[in-house]
Amino acid sequence: MKTLSFRALALVVVVLLFSGCITLTDITNGNDQMHLGNYQVGATYRLRQDASLAEFGWRGSLPPFASTPSHALYPLTSHWSPAQGTVAAGTHLRFQKVLYLTYVEDETTFPIAVILDGRYAGMQVGLQDISHRELISSAVAPKNRFLVDPQWLEKDRR
Repeated sequence: MKTLSFRALALVVVVLLFSGCITLTDITNGNDQMHLGNYQVGATYRLRQDASLAEFGWRGSLPPFASTPSHALYPLTSHWSPAQGTVAAGTHLRFQKVLYLTYVEDETTFPIAVILDGRYAGMQVGLQDISHRELISSAVAPKNRFLVDPQWLEKDRR
């Protein structure tokens, strides 16, 4: 009976490990330059046009990682998530980190910043939908990284 229980437990563990494992890693200070894009940690960027503030689109499908922001910036025309407000052009953002998400089917990165002024000052936000997505090749699968999109952000001398 003990052998059967151990086998059942082992089967459950194996199924859980390989059925949608999700990992989220802060790669900002690592050696993975391929995924970092061209955002500079600690740099201040100015928003060049109004952006919609909405719930972070991936958050609903992720385990509750403490390092995942609750919101992201989206184009005003986006219907990805209901807008909770508008972040005005001219608002300053300080780039903080790049999170690297891997799961069974795919992998992606998320550039993360904190809003420095205005109504939402202090809020951490994802920049993926106002950034330029660049596909990069890999031996395993296509991967992406995000670059500063000059239509959305410009580096500030702050």
